[in-house]
Amino acid sequence: MRMTAGWDKPKALTDTQVEDIQTLLNDIDGAELRSYSGRNMYGKQCLGIDMDGIQDAFRFALMVTDDDLCMALSSPVFDDMGRGIIVYFPDVEAPQGIDDEADDDGDDS
Repeated sequence: MRMTAGWDKPKALTDTQVEDIQTLLNDIDGAELRSYSGRNMYGKQCLGIDMDGIQDAFRFALMVTDDDLCMALSSPVFDDMGRGIIVYFPDVEAPQGIDDEADDDGDDS
């Protein structure tokens, strides 16, 4: 079981950091920023990125050049979603205004 001390005070990304992540993801087909609640998180939401495969996660990691953003994203966790992966960061709070996994069917309910 992965224990993170960060849940007492998860890291908050700046608006600029969220924009930088989104800009980088624009160069990776199928990548999408979202909130996510992973294993042993008990419903707490964190930053997540849907990707087609692990190669996209490595590509994204190599694209991040800002030192502060690298530190914020330094503890990723990966889950296989069957048709892709989710890379999530339990120590980083989900930014306001991004989709979560609860509405993947697109019916807005």
